[in-house]
Amino acid sequence: MVASDKDVLWVELVEACREGEVATVAEIAGSVDLNSEASSGVTPLLAAVESCKADVVKFLLEAGADPNLTTRKGNTPLRAAVLLGDADSLLALVHNGADVNLETARGTPLTTACGQSDVDMVSLLLDKGACLHMEARSGTTPLIAAAREDAFAVVKLLLDRGADPNQTNKDGNTAIDVAQAKAFPKTLSLLMQSAVVRQVESALQSVDRRQREAAAARDKFQDHAMQDSEGALQVSRANKQAKIKELQEENKRLRALYRSG
Repeated sequence: MVASDKDVLWVELVEACREGEVATVAEIAGSVDLNSEASSGVTPLLAAVESCKADVVKFLLEAGADPNLTTRKGNTPLRAAVLLGDADSLLALVHNGADVNLETARGTPLTTACGQSDVDMVSLLLDKGACLHMEARSGTTPLIAAAREDAFAVVKLLLDRGADPNQTNKDGNTAIDVAQAKAFPKTLSLLMQSAVVRQVESALQSVDRRQREAAAARDKFQDHAMQDSEGALQVSRANKQAKIKELQEENKRLRALYRSG
């Protein structure tokens, strides 16, 4: 097969991926490079994801398509699924090895979902292992991405999952700083309340830790005191036994002298 024939087949494959024609995709897939990229930045897998054709996505992955292939434009199949809110394609990608924390010039899947204010997609990514505290090269964290878009529900979800409102990025900014600069009062209030709660919880944990340490030290002291007391008692008993033995020996000696006299 000459190069031009392969090019024609590849174009037909991409079109079949977009149309969701699994049978056609299966017929062509073995004759072309599934991971080749067009000048437009599209790959067969990306075409299927962007068209929300989960059945084709699953077939291509099983046929050897790379779920982590990043295009020259910084796009990935997982990012495309996130942008479209396509949970079926996302699950197929993750099941076949897609890295939920893969970062490109466009950020991570989680920061993308947060920027889209997509609560369901954020929750799904977190359930599949997306890093809650990961900072992209741009300085964006999931919480900052959500705060920047005034995505109140996403911010709440992230905080409920353990996101730190005081986490600073490479520029020294927090999600609180972003919400304040953007003048988002409701989101700002939520972030500040969370920060206060975390401070109180941290203080209580510190007090609890010190109390446990003090109790342990007290128990250790009492154990040593008891051991010292038991040691002294043993010495006293030993001395008493020695004295009794000494008196018994003296009594024997006196009796012997009495008999000899």
